Amino acid sequence: MATDPFELYVMIAPVAAAFAGFGSLATGLGQRRGGDHAGVDAMRLGSMLSASLCATLLALLPATLDGFVLDDRLAVRASALIAVIAIIGLAPISVGRARRIRGLPGFSIGGLVANTACTMLALSAFALCVLDIPAGRIEALYLLGLVGLLGSSVVMFSRVIVSMLRPHNE
Repeated sequence: MATDPFELYVMIAPVAAAFAGFGSLATGLGQRRGGDHAGVDAMRLGSMLSASLCATLLALLPATLDGFVLDDRLAVRASALIAVIAIIGLAPISVGRARRIRGLPGFSIGGLVANTACTMLALSAFALCVLDIPAGRIEALYLLGLVGLLGSSVVMFSRVIVSMLRPHNE
């Protein structure tokens, strides 16, 4: 098992990319199948793709910045700052998606709460990483932030799979 934080970050990238790839495949399947949950599933896939692609890029960012900056900790903190800005910047889009699907068949308050919790975990971990609170734990906090984003992808992945396996009205 890798013990260097940079190796762990890079290991998360292909996992997150796999979720993004699944989202692309599921989009094609969902369009052919149709059904009464299509609008909700499309929003879930959008959320899953956003979280997955964000996690992929953020997992690779510290190692990339480390090539330009000589200080590993500065590269991680800069990456965490970029993550905080990205999450805050994407928040209005996510809130808008949730509002649009709130009354549609297939909407799940549990999925919304779980997704929000994962996103808040990621945001909190990245913010604490930027602030270096607690001192000396930035690598672990950054990893926790990535796991939060990956958790958001997992939540949306599970909701899409459940919906795809459920019989739909034609």
